[in-house]
Amino acid sequence: FRKGCIMYSEAGKRATMKYQKNNLDTITFRVPKGKREEYRNYAESIGLPLSTFIIKSIEEKMEKDNTNQ
Repeated sequence: FRKGCIMYSEAGKRATMKYQKNNLDTITFRVPKGKREEYRNYAESIGLPLSTFIIKSIEEKMEKDNTNQ
């Protein structure tokens, strides 16, 4: 049991898996060795989890590009 780790019941696990299956897509991509930690450290330095930082960065870029058209 790790610090910050929450114990889930089997019913809770099933509910989470069902929600994820019905509401979320998974994107997997590769980066050069060492970059993952660099990106994670930067995201954490601005108070964001890495996944949130990546999503916000993509959405900001898309919004900026759509504004310039």
